[in-house]
Amino acid sequence: MQHNELILLGKIIKVHGFNGAVVIALEGEISEKIKEMESVFVEIDGKPVPFFFEWFKDSGPNTLLAKFDYFDSEKSIIEFVGCEVFTDREIIITSSDSQLPIFLTGYTLLDSGKRVVGEIIKVVSFPMQVMLELKTSKEGDILIPYNEDWIIELDETNKSISLNLPEGLDSINN
Repeated sequence: MQHNELILLGKIIKVHGFNGAVVIALEGEISEKIKEMESVFVEIDGKPVPFFFEWFKDSGPNTLLAKFDYFDSEKSIIEFVGCEVFTDREIIITSSDSQLPIFLTGYTLLDSGKRVVGEIIKVVSFPMQVMLELKTSKEGDILIPYNEDWIIELDETNKSISLNLPEGLDSINN
């Protein structure tokens, strides 16, 4: 599976116990579709590697306790602490108070003139505001507020979104 077909589920933050289980800090709360997951992708050296679940369970509003096949000790799994965990786009991640547009991760953000602003690398929920974290060629990583009223066009085929951004907003992080 290509990296751009995946969405960030969370990050392995610690080992749990001695049997190889880990705690995954989630980017948001997971919908009921999580029960359908058989595997996730752990990013190792910049590449998504499939890890299959032996078992997993919800262990809080933003955490998942998981045990992967073939990792049966703390020693065998500890090297993956700090790695990001991804899933396919069909697993819906939601914020506790609203739907986050997580599916936009990997999309190209265009301004109203169809000029590329950057690639959306993460959707971040702050109190009162959802932000799009972009990787740009000039400024590096920047944050842009997400507002559905600004959407001009959403092109799922080409994985791009055009927004009517207020003047200068794409350079406010400089």
